[in-house]
This record gives sequence, structure tokens and C-alpha cells, in this order.
Amino acid sequence: MPCRSPSTALVLFAVTAGAALADETGNRLLEEVVVTATRTERALGDLAGNTASITRDELELLGATHPTEALYRSPGTWISRGGSGQEHLTAIRSPVLTGPGSCAEFMLAQDGIHLRPTGFCNVNEMLQANSEQAQRIEVMRGPGTVFYGSNALHGVINVITAAPSQEPERRGALEFGEDGFARLKATAAETHGQHGYRINANVTHDDGWRDDSAYDQYKLDLRHAYAGDRLDVETIFSATHLDQDTATFITGFEAYKDKDRITDNENPEAYRKVTSARVLSRVSRELDAQSSLSLTPYVLWGDMEFLMHFLAVPALEENGYTAVGLQSAYLHELAGGQQLTAGIDLEYADGYLEQTQLEPGFSRFPQGKHYDYDVTSLQVAPFLHGEWPLAERVRLVGGVRYEWLEYDYDNNMLDGATKEDGSSCVSQGNDIPCRYSRPGDRSDDFDNWAAQLGAVFTLDDDNRVYVNLASAFRAPQATDLYRLQEGQVISDIDSTRLDSAEVGVRGSRGPWRYDVAAFYMKKKDYIYQDSDRLVVSDGRTRHYGLELELGHLLGAGWDIATSATFARHLYDYDAVTPGGEVINDGDEIDTAPSTLASTRLGWNYRPGSRVELEWLHVGSYYTDSANEHKYAGHDLLHLRGRLALNRSVTLFGQVQNLADERYAERADWNAFGPTDRYFPGRPRTFFAGIEVGF
Repeated sequence: MPCRSPSTALVLFAVTAGAALADETGNRLLEEVVVTATRTERALGDLAGNTASITRDELELLGATHPTEALYRSPGTWISRGGSGQEHLTAIRSPVLTGPGSCAEFMLAQDGIHLRPTGFCNVNEMLQANSEQAQRIEVMRGPGTVFYGSNALHGVINVITAAPSQEPERRGALEFGEDGFARLKATAAETHGQHGYRINANVTHDDGWRDDSAYDQYKLDLRHAYAGDRLDVETIFSATHLDQDTATFITGFEAYKDKDRITDNENPEAYRKVTSARVLSRVSRELDAQSSLSLTPYVLWGDMEFLMHFLAVPALEENGYTAVGLQSAYLHELAGGQQLTAGIDLEYADGYLEQTQLEPGFSRFPQGKHYDYDVTSLQVAPFLHGEWPLAERVRLVGGVRYEWLEYDYDNNMLDGATKEDGSSCVSQGNDIPCRYSRPGDRSDDFDNWAAQLGAVFTLDDDNRVYVNLASAFRAPQATDLYRLQEGQVISDIDSTRLDSAEVGVRGSRGPWRYDVAAFYMKKKDYIYQDSDRLVVSDGRTRHYGLELELGHLLGAGWDIATSATFARHLYDYDAVTPGGEVINDGDEIDTAPSTLASTRLGWNYRPGSRVELEWLHVGSYYTDSANEHKYAGHDLLHLRGRLALNRSVTLFGQVQNLADERYAERADWNAFGPTDRYFPGRPRTFFAGIEVGF
């Protein structure tokens, strides 16, 4: 394939870059403003840690039909498209994590507030954010700072809602693609005196390129901003709805290479329906010249229904939540340049979950209801963060966070690993426990500490070195504790902990910009499932690697940029899993490519117009925890562009998978088969549209 040529590989390893290139003065990287690390606007050069930012211009050029198309631009990040439609699985400095213990390893947020309440995560929750019309998407890799607690173990993805504009803005875009894809986007924004507003909305329909894989999606953001002399208030309402028919795995060794099979859907009955709404109001007041106070009350609501096609016998899951919370922060600057931030995060949530197997089962998988429970949670989390200049060119950064989380669980069924009516499962005439186990009513609480200590060294105006040590945690989720499987007990489940060390250098020299980070992390009490889908509650892993960003302006409007990751994700103990798999210290964790890369060659050929060729690389990886089955990896080419005809009209389009490569979005090993199974990748596909400003 052309993108595997030696010359292109040389570009990948020699030129690695972030999303936006440096300007001619060379110092734009350090001045780039981000908010995720500290909840306030900070220049990237001030941070003792990493944050990648995918800008609004990039998002408009990408015209992403799925978040993975944008998030490849952050090194160390792989959002794997799951099945079809808008489902996904996440990896940030980690393997792609699936099943029990997989969600809440990452905090997925919009405007700094997690998309679902603490304790009620879902691996696909990124679909609840309006990433299509964001101001930018920020990705913080590795443990979150003390401003984030549980759910920020491996990283944070924060979708920033577009702000009001100073000048009137009215735009609409209509886009079409193959397989019945159609999308309408609309935005309106303006500022009158001290008040500004923005409305973003988009509607998408896709018939799906695989059988029975159509979806309809609706997203809405309403944002109001008030800017007073000493008081600022931002209020954001967001709502989403997804109605999706899901295309599932195809099975058989390298089935994704068979063009006659890639459109097959082996579970045509699979679907997902998701509705969510959220509102927050961020109130910031300047108390005096040295102090300010920020309060952010919020409300979250969501409802989800989907067929769990990945189980040995598919089952229907219904879940939902309502939550109210408050983020607060008091910032005080001292005379010596020191800065202290103290605050407390509070949240109360009420959620439910039901799981029902609609079809007749076998052995330990009985037809009927498996789980039906309600859970309320209460979270209290005070934190303290400080920054201290130690010398003219050295600044120390550190903080600590304590978090207490309590669950009150109410089982609405009979306790134990039985059928719905209390009888045992039967296999070859013998009574055996059923696969699914329900604990009795109970309350559980977890208290955890997180800490960060880092330093930033200023080499000159355009270059910085940083070091960062962090300890983070993931409190067990409600599904970890109360959706047990046969052989599990709650006393075996503890908070997952991760310790991290990172060193990085970022800056620019003339037309070059760079950002390089090396990391090492160890995790314990990791919850995962083996290839037989049985749960392990006390896993230990280690992760280390190098993440590279570099960009270069080539002249005459040309530029080149690449994001690349070289990492290893390994088991850190010897064990035999409940399914009988042997884990050896040093074995690779499944679905953990050692190499990931996105290389872009772009040309700004006239004002407001750009064409870009992108090469995406996903390295090989094992598909089972015993390291006996493997996927070879893949390389893809994408071509996209925008043409501004005038100030009001822009044409845009893209070709995904330009070389029509046969590949798998994700490969997996199913012990129940036993067989290889794959989410096949989309063949070459065309999209085009027009944007009009009014």
C-alpha cells in the first residue's frame, strides 16, 4: 500500500506534530489557551503536564462523522469505532478497554462536567457530547489533575461548547454522503452589550453501509454569557438523542478482508437508543485584586436502552440517571507570585439498571430478567492546588484531593445467582449457579486520595521542560459492584489506583513546533474480563511509552504535521483467570497497539481554503489476554478539503479510506466460539456539502 513506503515512514518518525502549526514567530504553541487541566484558561506553556487541543478550524475541516476521526490527532489516544453508528471504545495511554471495569477509566466531559454521573458510566458516553460543533476538544493524557477525581484515571476528553461571537454569526451547512448519509448543521451567535448567546444544532441520518445499521441523531447546545464588571455567568444547556440500529461483529479469521461479508450483520436485531440532557451555570466573581470565586451548579439526566449483542446470549439493558452537582473553586494569588486554589465538588445521583434476556438461553444463561436494581450515590470531594515560583525560570505545581463516594443499592429481584424465579440453572442434568449474580440490598462507600507534584522549567521564551508525578484512582462503578457474575463477591472489589511519572519538552524553533512526552504508569486492583467474559477484580498492569508531536511550515502555504505514539501496555503479575487463561508477568494486554500515528500534509491554497491528505496508522495487537491471537494492524489514507467561494459560501468534502483498504475498526477473540471476530472498517466513502453564512 502506498502509505507504507519507506519515505512516508521516515516522515512519521522524523516529523511528529499536534493539530495547529506554529506561526512565523514560532511561539504560538506555548501561548495556546486550554482550560481542562485547571478549569480556568491557562497558556499551555504554564502546565506541568500535557494537553492536546483540536481546534474549531480543524473540526470544521475534518467534518467528522464520528469522534474517532478527530481524536486521532491527539497522541496516545485511540477512540475505536464500535460496531457502527456512533458507538465507540476508548484508549488513552491504555489498551482499548471493554466490559466490566472499562468505563470510568477516562473522564469524558463537556465544558468540564462529566457526561454521566460518577458511578454511572457507560463506555459509549462520548456520543452524548456535541463534538461536531465544538469550539475545540481538549485531551489531557494520563491521570487528571486534582481538579478531577474518580473517572480520570488514564485521561480526560473535554468537549468545549462554542462561545458567543462578538459579531453576528448565522451559518448553515448541508452535507451528503454515500449510503444515505445526510447531515444538517446550523449555528447562530451574537453579543449585545454584556449579553452573548449561541445556538448550535445538528441533525444526522445515515442508512448505514452495513446491513441494518441506520441511525438518526439530534444534538442541541444553547449557551448564554453575561460579562459584568466583576461578575461573569455562563449558562449552557445541551441535549442529545440517538436512535441507532447496530451492526455487530462478523466472525471468522480475517473475515474483514472478505468484501462480500463486511456488510453482514450477524445480529440484525441489535440497537441502541440514548437520550440525554444537561444544564450548567458557571458563576465567576472577582472578590478583589487577588481573589476570585467560581461556582458551577449542574443537572444531568439520561436514559439508555440497547441490546447487548456481545454476550453469549444477547440481552436487553435499560439504564438511566438523574444527578445534581456543584463544582466550586476559590482562587487566591499571593504577593510572591504563589497561587492557591481550594474547592469542593459535590454530587448526588439516582440511577437504575435492568438487564433482560429475551430469547431462550442455555446452561448458565437463562431466559428472563437478570438484574433489576436502583442505586443512589453521594460524592464529596475537597481539593487544594497550588503553584509556587522557586526561581526565575522554575515553577512548582502540586495539589491533593480527597474523595468520598457512597452508594445505597436496592435489589428489586431475588438475591443470588439464580433464575428470575429463584431456581438453579441446569446443564446436562446438574444444577449449577447461573452466570449472573445479584447481591442483596446494601450500602457501600469508598474514600480515596489523589495527589500531583510537578515542575515547569523555562528554557527561553519559546521552550519549556516539565516533569509531573501523579497518583489517581477510579472508585468502583455501580455496575462493578451490583451486576456481579457467578463467583464474584463485592468484598473483592476495591478502587483502582494508578501512579504515573511523566517528563516532557515543548516549544518551537522558527517554522518548527514540537511537544514530546515520555511516561511510565503502574496500576493495581484493575477490573477486567478475560476472553471467556469472566471478571477479574485484582489485576495489575504497567504502561510506558513516548508520545510525539511536531510540525513544520514548508512554505507557499504547505505544512506537515504528525501525532505519533510508541507505547507498551503489559500485565504486571502472574495469574490464572476465572476462565482458565494463564496470565504471565510481561504479557501484552489485548487490544493495545504499540504504535499509533496520524500524519497530515496540508495546503492552504487561498484564504479560507485548505486541502489535506492524512495517513492513519494502527499497529498490530493481540486480541486475547493469553496473547495467542493477533490482528495485523492497518494503514489508511483520507483526503479532505474546503473551498471558500466568497465570504458567505464554502464548499467542502472528503474521501475516507482513499485506498479502499480492507481493515478492522476493532478485532477481538470470542472464547464462546471459539473464533476471531471483527468490526469491519468502512470501504472508500465520499462526502460533500455546502456551508452558507447569512
